[in-house]
Amino acid sequence: MEKDARFYQGALALSVTFILGFTCGYQFKTWRLEYLKSKRERLAAKLQATQREIDMMKSI
Repeated sequence: MEKDARFYQGALALSVTFILGFTCGYQFKTWRLEYLKSKRERLAAKLQATQREIDMMKSI
């Protein structure tokens, strides 16, 4: 009887750990993708501004 209770406690602990790890991992992945998207957009805007400056220098 005590072995069964210990087994179920272990199974519950592993299940909770897995679910928390999966959820946190998914959330971190989502945050990372959002960060990379904003970084890519920011760098693209900076590149466009730099390219405009280069084009203006060439036209002078």
